[in-house]
Amino acid sequence: MTPPADQSCCHPDIRAFDGVRCCLSCGFCLFDEPTQTCTRGPNREDDTYAGFKDTFKYRRLNYELGLEIRLAILKQGSHEEELYCDIVHANLDDKPRFEAVSYTWADQKGKAEMSRWVNCSGGRRIRITTNCHAVLRRIRSLGSKRTLWIDMLCIDHNNVDERNHQVNLMSKIYSLADNVLVDVGEEDSASSLVFEQSTRFALNQPSSISLEVLRDFFSRRWFHRMWVLQEIAFAGHASVLCGSRCTDWQTLQAFVNRVTARVGNEGPSLIVPGAFDVKRIAIDSWQIESLPELLDAIRHRPEGQDFRTSRAITSSSPRVRSC
Repeated sequence: MTPPADQSCCHPDIRAFDGVRCCLSCGFCLFDEPTQTCTRGPNREDDTYAGFKDTFKYRRLNYELGLEIRLAILKQGSHEEELYCDIVHANLDDKPRFEAVSYTWADQKGKAEMSRWVNCSGGRRIRITTNCHAVLRRIRSLGSKRTLWIDMLCIDHNNVDERNHQVNLMSKIYSLADNVLVDVGEEDSASSLVFEQSTRFALNQPSSISLEVLRDFFSRRWFHRMWVLQEIAFAGHASVLCGSRCTDWQTLQAFVNRVTARVGNEGPSLIVPGAFDVKRIAIDSWQIESLPELLDAIRHRPEGQDFRTSRAITSSSPRVRSC
């Protein structure tokens, strides 16, 4: 039996014991519900992934004890194979190991139709955008599973209360992630040069790049979506992915700073008018002149403050995510 809980207790001291989460202050207990997992390969006739006729039904998140979220365990596979995942519940108070994904719902052409699917256990599937599908294909590992937090899979978007609750957890999710995976799209000639030259720069080797190439690379949609600045601001560590290329966020930022410093104060606005050059954004009474100031203000903003609208996010505020 679960002992009666003190209704005034905010559950400040939570411990997990053999699948039971207990508040040591009032004695309230919460038994974890089992989650579906896949123990068989995707090619077996009796596979739990067989069928795929029904839309995945999310089990409700429980906020009684701790900060519960969902994680997507993305199954290994080649780029051409279908996507398979398990959706599991985890509690941020337990410091789970995961990577958070920062991307845009829409592709470079602005198309954000929910026209693709991810296959889940139990013969169900989740509808996602074409760009999210492409992102997951690029992220997927060939040899091992990958545990991810990605909004399109881990939030029940038909549940308004849940959407709003999870928005208020964004700072914790991205700050507690082992790594933030920033996906900026498919590789092209400009991105290849940027990644090659930034790697040479990191190795203290001679590196150079034209402003035109940088401008082309930073015209990508991700760099012009204000929402994602919160995601990168809270990241303890971030990796930038473009096609098959990958580099460290700090490496890319240092390389861009070095190049733009050569052309004076107007350099950033000529090359990267989005994420790397926020001219002026009001956050309450603050006037933000640069990206470093913006990121610092986001890190130290009041709890629940949404920097895009300069007003507190409440449980009744709809989630507005730039595509």
